[in-house]
Amino acid sequence: MPDEGAVVDFSRVESNYIKQVLGEPLHHALCAIILYQPSDPIDFLANYLRYWVKHVRTYRRHKIAEQQVDWLLTVQLPWNVSVIAEKAKRLEQEALDEARRIAEEEARKAALERARIKAATEAAIKQSSDQIRTEAASMVLHDGIDKTIELAVKKFEAAERARKQAEELARRKAQEEEEAMEEQKAEGEGEEEDEEQEEDD
Repeated sequence: MPDEGAVVDFSRVESNYIKQVLGEPLHHALCAIILYQPSDPIDFLANYLRYWVKHVRTYRRHKIAEQQVDWLLTVQLPWNVSVIAEKAKRLEQEALDEARRIAEEEARKAALERARIKAATEAAIKQSSDQIRTEAASMVLHDGIDKTIELAVKKFEAAERARKQAEELARRKAQEEEEAMEEQKAEGEGEEEDEEQEEDD
C-alpha cells in the first residue's frame, strides 16, 4: 500500500488504461493507417475508433451471446432432458410395478374365492347326500320298501339336479374369473409390448 506522501505516476496509470481498454482497437486502427495510408491519419483514427465502438463491440456481444446459447444447447439442455427422461422412466416403472402387484393380489383373491366356492359346493353336496340318505332311511322304516325307494330316487334326482346346478354355477363363476384374469394378463402384456416398442423407437 503506497504511503500518503508517495508520488503517484499518472503516466503509468494512463498507459495501463490504454493497454487494457484501448489496446486492441488502437492496434487495429494503427495497422489500418499503415495499410491504407490516409491523407488525414488523425481523422481516420477517430472514425475508425467510432466504427469500432459502434460495430465491433456489438459484434462481440452477439458472439458471446451465441457462445452462451451454444453452451446451453450442448451442455445444459441435454443434461436437463436426461434427468427428466430418467425421472419419467422411473415413474413409469413404479406404475408398472404397482399394476403388477395389484394384478397378483387380484389373482390371489380370485384363487382363494374359487377354493372357497369349491369347498362350499362340496359341503353342500355332502350335506345333500347325507340328508338324502337320512330321509331315505327314515322313509324305508316308516312307509315300506317300495314307497321309500321311489321317494329316495326322486330325492336323489332332485339332489343330483341341485348338485349339477351348483357345479354348473361354480364352473361358470370359475370360468368368468379365469377370463377376467386372462384379460388382465393380456392388458399387462400389451402394456409391456407397448413399452418395448417405445423403448425400441
